[in-house]
Amino acid sequence: GLSYFNSRSQFTVVRYNVNGSLDQEFNGNGRNVPVLSNFDSQILDLVAQPDNKIVAAGVSRNGTTGANPDFALARFNVDGRLDKTFGGCGTIVTSMAQGNGNDIFYGVGIGDGGRIIAAGHTVNGPVTSNDDDFALVGYLPNGTAATPNSVDFDGDGRTDIGTFRSGTWYI
Repeated sequence: GLSYFNSRSQFTVVRYNVNGSLDQEFNGNGRNVPVLSNFDSQILDLVAQPDNKIVAAGVSRNGTTGANPDFALARFNVDGRLDKTFGGCGTIVTSMAQGNGNDIFYGVGIGDGGRIIAAGHTVNGPVTSNDDDFALVGYLPNGTAATPNSVDFDGDGRTDIGTFRSGTWYI
């Protein structure tokens, strides 16, 4: 979920032993609180991958006012440390909305080939604009965003043949 430090909320993952005590083997102290922004961030969902790495999804607010929240992901190794192979530093913050928009992930899952799929909403413009849209974002297993330039569409490690026509990919 989140924990507070200097009046700011931060992504927080904690692991407990069966008896309810903190698991000191998890990041050396039972918890990990990575800094994703200079304002606030919060985990709203997490999932364990088949290799037991933990993917956390939520929101990160940047700037001096915390306005314009962005999609946020973090991946933790089994030992509780950030997975530095994911997004280059273990965390990813993605902005989809334009201008004063808001992006928030509410759910995350693991798809074929280890791809990460996160769902939430995006608002283009002020929250009062009623321009709230469903958002579904896919990331490759290493944390890079899946793009139309990705040539392995089905995650089998081989180049696939596809064509992009009228805003749609055909594989």
